[in-house]
Amino acid sequence: MAYLYLDVIKQTARSIYPDLSLSEAYERAARVGGFSTYHEMQTLARHNPLDPRLGTYAFGPDWESNVVYMDNIYRELDLAVENEVAGTIADMNATMFMIENLDVASSSYDPDTGILISNVSFEYTGEPDIDRPYSGHSLALTGKLWTRWRSGQWELADQGFEVTDESASSDELFSEDVDSGFNGEWKMGIVGYVDLVNSDGDELRVGAGEFSPEQDGSDGSVLYIYWNSGLELRVTWVPGSPPSTTSVEILEGDFDITDDQIMAVEEDPDPWDDD
Repeated sequence: MAYLYLDVIKQTARSIYPDLSLSEAYERAARVGGFSTYHEMQTLARHNPLDPRLGTYAFGPDWESNVVYMDNIYRELDLAVENEVAGTIADMNATMFMIENLDVASSSYDPDTGILISNVSFEYTGEPDIDRPYSGHSLALTGKLWTRWRSGQWELADQGFEVTDESASSDELFSEDVDSGFNGEWKMGIVGYVDLVNSDGDELRVGAGEFSPEQDGSDGSVLYIYWNSGLELRVTWVPGSPPSTTSVEILEGDFDITDDQIMAVEEDPDPWDDD
């Protein structure tokens, strides 16, 4: 079976006009597609089988970039990605990973097989588990997705999905590009948490691993990076000092706070230890 655009149009015409003869079905399909006659559409296909006008009529507007967003393809892609990076995400302290910011960089269609190869990029992001030491929650992935046209619809081809490049997403806390606002070497320190309350009275405990620079400041302050449900904070705190002396900067997320709304800052060598 050939999968040239005209062949696909004719197959569709036969399925939606079963009570008409083939010639009548093709003529009606041509007129619906904006051609004056089937002969006009056929002549165009003869001169340029992959004319974009025929492709748009066969598969829909912007079909080469939209196929990946179809519900069945998106679901199958999500499962395929999970299988591809299962080993990597198993070492992360996050669950419920999902595809975000999916983009199609380029695509190519093979009319002999009906297979569309899409070069895609996206972020594969999970919900951080604050009960586990932080080890990343997002991957930046690029890869190839194979889909095929069968029985009037797109489906995942046998080749499925292949990761061609995998890296920690640019918003990961372990990124060397994080600007701490401090001089000194980044190193892993103790862990703890900070209790916040916003202007609406909503309370939130944000806990995480601490990154601290060389502590040579005259006030002995240390730097923390905290996270919880998409909220990331940069907290500068002098151990033993009251919360009112603590500086908080929102790095990511929406939680309206001011310094005087910090309820508590606590040190805990292992807040994940229930004992």
